[in-house]
Order: sequence, then C-alpha cells, then structure tokens
Amino acid sequence: MNYFKDYMMVEKKDFKNRKPGVDWIIFPDAEKQNRHFAELMTNRISEANKQNKNFAVVLPTGPIDYQPFVDLINKKKISMKNTYIFMMDEYCADEKNLIDENHPLSFRKFIRSLLYSGVKEPLRIPYEQLMFPDPANPAGYGNKIQEVGGLDITFGGFGVNGHLAFNDPPEDPALCTEENVKNSVTRVLSISRETVTQNAIGGTRGLLELVPPLAITIGMKEMLASREIHLYMIRKWHSGILRRCLFGTVDPKVPGSYVQQHPKVTVCMPEYVAELPMVVVTLDI
Repeated sequence: MNYFKDYMMVEKKDFKNRKPGVDWIIFPDAEKQNRHFAELMTNRISEANKQNKNFAVVLPTGPIDYQPFVDLINKKKISMKNTYIFMMDEYCADEKNLIDENHPLSFRKFIRSLLYSGVKEPLRIPYEQLMFPDPANPAGYGNKIQEVGGLDITFGGFGVNGHLAFNDPPEDPALCTEENVKNSVTRVLSISRETVTQNAIGGTRGLLELVPPLAITIGMKEMLASREIHLYMIRKWHSGILRRCLFGTVDPKVPGSYVQQHPKVTVCMPEYVAELPMVVVTLDI
C-alpha cells in the first residue's frame, strides 16, 4: 500500500523543476542561512537609504535568528531611519488588549530588546517604526502599510498546520473558504490547537495552558500583496509542511499554500530541511 501523496516525496533536486518560478536557496546549515538573512536585510536597507526611500518588511518573531543582522547593522554602521518593520503577530489578553509586555511569552519584549535596543542608538530604527498589530485598531495595520508605500518583503515560515503568521485554517468548514482565508486581514482570533501545541513545544516545554489562546495577526491578504515573499525554514518538521504548502494543492485548509500564487517567492532552508521527510517510529520529538 502506498501511504504517500506525490507532494510528500518531492526530492530537493526536483524543487526547481517542479516550481521554476521560485528562487530556491539551500544552505549547509542554519548558521549560514541566518547570515544570508542578515546580509540581505542590510543590503536592502542600505539601498533604500541611498535612494531615500522607505523599506518596509513583515517579520516573524521566529525562527529567524536576528542577532547576526543586528551585529551586521552595527558593524557596517547602517542607519535604519527609513526602515519600517511590521511584526506578524502578538498574543492577546482579550479581544481589545495585547498581553502585558512583561509576560514571559511577549513577542514585543523579545523583539524590542533585540531589534531596537540591540542596535546602536545613532543607527536604531525609530521606535514607532518597529510595529505590532493593535487589537484595539486592527484595520490601522493595513492602513499604515499603505501609508509607507506597501510591503517590500514579507519574511516568514510555515507552521505545522500550514499557517503563515497566526493565520490558522478555520476549524468551521463553513468558514474554511478561499474568501475567508486568502483574503483575511489583520484581526484577533483564537489560536488553533495545533499551533498552541507547536508553540508549547518550543516555548513552554509542553505546558499548553501557558500559551495564550488569543492572538492578533496580520492577514494573508496583506502578506500576499507584498512585492516579495521570502520563506525561511529551519525546523526538521519543516521538511514535510513546506512540501505540502509549495507542492500540494492550493487549499484554504492549508493557508500557506496560497504562497504558490505569488509571483516572486524565495525559499531558504538548510540541507537537513531539504531532505525528504523521515516517516518512521522514533524517540526523537
């Protein structure tokens, strides 16, 4: 019996043939991948500064390691005055309020300590240009994106259920439609059980109840309108979900699959993610 669907078994040597419009970059290890992000960002920021243009990006809180980028900005003395960073998402305390910034899982505290405080003051991004969506004014996020001239690059990676940011597939079949998923905008939502579990494995060592059940996320519509999308895969399990999102059918049950419809996509991963998914009984989690 064949247990595997076609997309599951796409080998790395066939990535380009199967999706020739995608720029595939495979690194020897995650460290070189993070270095690539740092060099790409500093180069694009420098170019924007020379042209006195805005440079606007969407960034996830993880899994990209931002320290090499911060170090390179400081080393090359590149000003971030023209940079606008729209962070993907943040946990919410309720429908109208973010979790406290002192919460141990606060994305704001983590990112501001690194991307703001970590950059030397003359080069530092203006505080108001390092942004998080606001549950009291979700529509304001999309409005701000338009105000600065649109998004140049959306950086991100897929969740285990195919989410991009906190855009999980709706559990209600009546809501799991292209209209609701592909055209979703910044909003407050309940995080899916799969995403809570994924984040508990990574952030609380398995304590599900510590993961806030609500979050605010940028929508798929806003990210898909970005001029470029750059995906960075680093987890071992990305091997499977990247194949589902990029080689499987486009489906609202897998929100990340809509990336296939974008005209300018770059996918980065270490060698171990590019390998075929390992489907075996294992003691490794």
